[in-house]
Amino acid sequence: MLSEAAVLEHFATWDLNDEERRYLDLHSPRFAYVLPLVAAGEPERILDVGPHFLTELLGVSFPSATLDTLGFRNPSCYREERVARHFDFDLNEVQAGVLPELPEHDVVVMAEIVEHLYTAPKLVLAFIHDVLAPGGRLILQTPNAAAWNKRLALLRGVNPFEPIRESRQNPGHFREYTASELRRLGDEVGLEVTRLELVDYFNVPMKAPARLLSDLRPRMRQGITVVYRRPG
Repeated sequence: MLSEAAVLEHFATWDLNDEERRYLDLHSPRFAYVLPLVAAGEPERILDVGPHFLTELLGVSFPSATLDTLGFRNPSCYREERVARHFDFDLNEVQAGVLPELPEHDVVVMAEIVEHLYTAPKLVLAFIHDVLAPGGRLILQTPNAAAWNKRLALLRGVNPFEPIRESRQNPGHFREYTASELRRLGDEVGLEVTRLELVDYFNVPMKAPARLLSDLRPRMRQGITVVYRRPG
């Protein structure tokens, strides 16, 4: 699997704007963290929700797998030839009940997506449940709503959550979640939680008190990764 350094090296010569480069630098440890989780079970068909940098890395890491994508295209961050088929569908539309027909996948990757949706996550995960083949896995990553830095901001009287942006395709975060909420959502839609970890895998400086707090209180770490499994 690709290391954090290898992730950055892969995109070193790409023509990225400043925002994309900052995002890549911030999330490169997370990308290196999630790829081995995808590799478990040697998936033959992968669906990446919200195609972005991780789409490119999935294509590089799993060249023999069929890689599909769903959501808004962002081709400046990945090579479109990596993708077998793209499904142009806004997950917020699941609440309308008009759902696309997708083939079943061994693995669905939904990394840093659910916090950008204004639709109830139970509806979204129920849809993803049906996209998974029996025994298939959903790997979900999202920021921790109860992270140490957000708690400290609230103690200072500062709202840790940014205002909703004016861009429909990049609206920011509507709602963040805790680990217990994500576990409960899996139970409600019939997905087994096989792995749930809280990890400081964002590339941000942490002073000694923050590191100590993170070590003593794992549930206050900044990132959540959940691996769900569809029974069968």
